Formats: sequence, structure tokens, C-alpha cells
Amino acid sequence: MKRKSAQVSAFLNPCVLSAHQKQFSRRPCKVSALLGILLCTAGLLAVPERIFAQVPQSVFAAAEVAREDLSYGPESPTRRSPTPSPTPTATRTPRPSPTPTATRTPRPSPTPTATRTPTATATATFTPTPTATFTPTPTATATATATAAPTATATPTATAVARALHGVIDLITSGDDVTGNEVAWTSNAKGLRFRGKWSDTEPQDGVIDFTRLDTFIDASKAHPEKLTGLSFRSGDEYPQWLADEGAIVITTMDKTICLPWDSLVVQKWTSFINRITAHCAARGYKPDYVVPGNIGSSLTVQIADSDADIALIDSFGGLAAWAANADAMTDLYAQFNTNILVAAAGAPYSNADGADALQSYVDRNAAEYPMFGPMHTALRYPIDTPGLSYQLLTQYGNTSHPTGLQFVNGVNQPLPWAPPACAIVDPNCFADVCSAGVGYSVNIIEIYPGDDTPENQPTIALTNSQLR
Repeated sequence: MKRKSAQVSAFLNPCVLSAHQKQFSRRPCKVSALLGILLCTAGLLAVPERIFAQVPQSVFAAAEVAREDLSYGPESPTRRSPTPSPTPTATRTPRPSPTPTATRTPRPSPTPTATRTPTATATATFTPTPTATFTPTPTATATATATAAPTATATPTATAVARALHGVIDLITSGDDVTGNEVAWTSNAKGLRFRGKWSDTEPQDGVIDFTRLDTFIDASKAHPEKLTGLSFRSGDEYPQWLADEGAIVITTMDKTICLPWDSLVVQKWTSFINRITAHCAARGYKPDYVVPGNIGSSLTVQIADSDADIALIDSFGGLAAWAANADAMTDLYAQFNTNILVAAAGAPYSNADGADALQSYVDRNAAEYPMFGPMHTALRYPIDTPGLSYQLLTQYGNTSHPTGLQFVNGVNQPLPWAPPACAIVDPNCFADVCSAGVGYSVNIIEIYPGDDTPENQPTIALTNSQLR
């Protein structure tokens, strides 16, 4: 047996080791212990290959995988992560990503190789697998004590670039025939908004009539310089088959409506909007702005006015359920990849809680979507005491977010059930209402087609030049 060097003997000497721990305390070392350690050490040096060959290879592989796990840093989750829910809810779930179908891409990590001995080398290569896109599916059960927010699933977005909004826009009245010869296609108006009803467009479950929309798309292609908007009204314009299939139907604000966050309503409305989006993309049409539906009692966000209305909506989740559904509907319409103007003529409840809910909803979605903004749909003259809807326009009027106003009624051909555009007798009513709207630095003012007359063309042209 070869003699060990002095350094090795000292390292293996238990007296030396003990001395370091006990700060050079003196203690005799027995010769027999030293001899045993030397013999064991000699054995280890003589047969290294046999010893390491008996170590299971899984030990090295496991060590390398653990090292890979530590080196893998996933990205932070997006703000709004759509989460499927058992029931439509009053509890706001964490919101996911600007897009409802965001995919987390793992950060790539290097491939380490661990070599233990010349004869036992373990190499572990970790290949991260991208997380599959999560597509939540709305549930089909609604209860009065909902606890989870409904989730809308959007189809892929169109690829055309949205244009900036600016100017006077004519409304196409819901239910009117679309001929392609509307006056706004050739007048000083900057564009038109198509307005449809869910009940007319999907008269049977799954059967969609695209006739009016196709005529509008054809006309927009013939006049590419014109801006176009798109909206469909739900709420009090629900199809009868929806109620027949068991959707919750209630009466609020003197209207019979389908409850917007009822799970069956969310499911069917999501399918409807997805098919509208797909049809527009197939036709090569992209609206310049959309107005989300299925948030309130009609196209607007309001859903309760009286104390009785508020008590009824509270029994179905109240403002928390309203807010969760409003967020989900905004996510759904984001698939159009264009400007989103929410019709906020008033708060969901006619009280301070309702005002807070509307303010929070607008702020939350404006932070999420750069092309989201408020639109007040009850512009009239004079404006005596501006409420929250006007305050939102002031808040976002000097930002990059789109904002808009809509005449509360036509001047020349007023609707019988709506308040007059001018609260006073005013021979210059149309011009005065336009002027009042310009003062709020909005992008667009929507008018009724009966006011797009030859005598109003100078006012329309002037208003176009004054809008931001």
C-alpha cells in the first residue's frame, strides 16, 4: 500500500477535523480509528468506477430537471384571465388579458449538462411547452344567487386597421330597411352606424339573417371614405325562442328584458356576436367602431331605475353581477379590434352606487383597451346640470380614447316615446344641439337620418370641423 501524503493524512485525521470545530482544543486520537479511516480511503480510491456505476442514473436526471425548473421563469399573467364559472355571478373574478384568448409563452432556458464522472454522465434537456390557449365556455345554469361571473368566448379578430373616429354620423334606425341609398352615403355626414335587433337578426336559434347587414356592407364598400359603426340591440329585443329555451326574463324600467348575465343568454349572445364577427371578416368588412350590447336593458348600460327595479336586480346578483358581465361583453367585442364606444346614457342604478359602478367600469376598461371610451346617448339642448355621463366625456375627451354623443331624439322627425332634442322652443334646435356637443371635445356626434337634410348641410360641415 502506498503511503499517503501528509496533506491527505491530515485532512482525513479526525483529530484535525475536530480541532477546526473546537478551535484547537487538545484531545488525543486513537491509532485504531486512524488506521480504519486510511483503509477505507484506500478502498475508495482503488474502485471509483464501481461505486459511481451503482448510483442510479435517475438521481442525475432528477437533479438536472430540478435545475431546469429553477431556471424557468414564466411571464406575469395578464390582467384579465377568463375563468369559466359554474354560474353567472355577483362576484367579480380576476380579469384576464386584453384579449380573451391570450397564450402564455414560456421563457426559453439553456440546456444544462451535468457530468458526474468520466463513466457516469447525465444530460437533462428541458424543452418548455407553450401553454395552450384557454377558451372559457359560458355555463348554462342561472340562479338568483349567482357567485361567479359569466365569461364570453370570442372568435379570432379581423386584421384590418381601425380608423380614427371623427365627424357627424347618421344612425340607421333599428328595423328600417337598409337600401344602400341612405342620404349619409353622399351627404356631408362622415359616416353611418348600422343598428340591428337580436330578435330580427336571429329569428330562430342558430339561424341568422344577414340580409340587412350584407346590404350595409355592400354600401360601405361602395363608399370607402365613409366611417361605419355597428351595433345590435339585445335586452328588450331578445328573440322569443330564447325565453322558450329557459332564459331568465324580467321586467325592469318598464321593459321586459332577458337578464343579461343569465348563463343561457350569455351563451347564445356570445355565439351570435361570434358569428357576426366571422361573417364581417369573411366579407372583408371592418367597422370603425362598435357599441357593445347585452349589458343593460337595451343597448345602453342602464338596468334599474326605481327602488323596485333595484331590489329585483339585487336578487340576481346586483351591481357586482352587472359589472362582471359588462366586462365580459367588452372582452367579447374587443375581438373586432376596433373602437369600442359603450352607450352610457346613465348609470346601471339611478343612485350613488350605480354611478360608482359605471365610473369603475369605464376606468377599468379604458385602462385595458386603448380604443375603448364612453358615449352619451342622450344629447339635448340646453344642458342644464351635466351628470356622470357628461363628466366621463370631460374626463376622456382630452385623451386618446374615443368618445361620442348621440342626439336623444330627432329634430325633424322625433320619435314619439323619446324626450325632445330641445327642451325649449328653438328654431335653431339642430345647430344648437350640435354646438352643445362640440363643447365636450368628442370624436363623433350621431344624428338621426331625418335631420341629414339639405338645409342642415352647412351645420353638419361646421360640426365636422369642430370635433376632435
